[in-house]
Amino acid sequence: MRSLVLLEDSRHLLSADDEGVIRQWRWADGMEVGEGIRVSGGLITAITLSDDGNWILSAGWQVANVLSRKSPTGFTVNEHTDWVDTVHVSPDSTRFATGGNDKKVFIWDISTGKQLVGPLEHDDRVRTVKFSPTGDRIATSSKCLRVYNANNGDLLQTISSSNIPYTCSNLIAWSGVHNVFTLTSQNTLAHVHIVVQQSQAGRGAEQQTDALRTELRVPSLHFDQLRKTTIQVDDRLQVQVIPPRILDGTYYIKNNTGDLYLTCSQAAPGSVFMQKLDQSNVHQRWAVSLLGDGIYKITTRKGNQDIPLTTGNANVLVSPDLEYTTWTIEPRGDAYVIGNASDATAIHRAQDHTVSVLLRNNTPNQRWVFERVAD
Repeated sequence: MRSLVLLEDSRHLLSADDEGVIRQWRWADGMEVGEGIRVSGGLITAITLSDDGNWILSAGWQVANVLSRKSPTGFTVNEHTDWVDTVHVSPDSTRFATGGNDKKVFIWDISTGKQLVGPLEHDDRVRTVKFSPTGDRIATSSKCLRVYNANNGDLLQTISSSNIPYTCSNLIAWSGVHNVFTLTSQNTLAHVHIVVQQSQAGRGAEQQTDALRTELRVPSLHFDQLRKTTIQVDDRLQVQVIPPRILDGTYYIKNNTGDLYLTCSQAAPGSVFMQKLDQSNVHQRWAVSLLGDGIYKITTRKGNQDIPLTTGNANVLVSPDLEYTTWTIEPRGDAYVIGNASDATAIHRAQDHTVSVLLRNNTPNQRWVFERVAD
């Protein structure tokens, strides 16, 4: 997961991941809402939401994707020749800008995908593009900070490395029309104050350039010097922690593709298979306990002994002779993926009523429903 966006209702999040899928999550319990949307460009490097809430934009390999939240329509722009690392929407939600590893910036019409400005050439990878609050300027960061006229692409100011001694990061924030903040390497926050004079009609290009000279101040705030203050602030923070998605307890575990439940075999001790629910069968009951950091232990009961759910020879087993496997229980809509916490595999319903462990693929055969057993 590489990027998160909080939706306007403050109850849902959008996430972007290496699978090229945008997913929506409910903040209160961490559950996924609906099915994810796969977009062009493979791995998603960034997502953003327009201020009016109507558009979702994502960036990836050579492309930026624009999705409408009011209709099933969408489109892709593909003028970049390398990874698109950053995307931002103008405050009036009519344009968007992209920048990337090909050292270029473009500005586009958000309704049609028509190219309005660009390419704006840079000397290095473009890490961030950010419209000003009025939308008439755009700031970009690479080895230096630049400010452009967002309507025609004219370069208004370059803050060179002589002013900012370190490469600008992917953080740019406008504070009003004339103030830009950027985080550089070496824990330095640089503040740029920009005053652009209005050009006069009839003046030549050279005179107009002179008129755009900028009064510049670049005071630097070094976070290393504020370490004690930062610690004092952190001590006062109250962080809301989302409780575990699966609470400790005993569950029936049903596959999402039918009415078959994980069952510990008695005929073939140690193996796990699928069968219809029999509430009198204690070997269909699984105790789930959180070990910490989203890692779970899953056991079943044999006599007076708790036997862990584990893996061996690529199969799912329960055995007191094997070291227990730790699992992640990841929400997928109204079901969960039970993944091996040590690798990229997950429990999978195979053919017939058998169970195996395969690479995670998010198919229905790897999704499970946890039904709590009444106390």
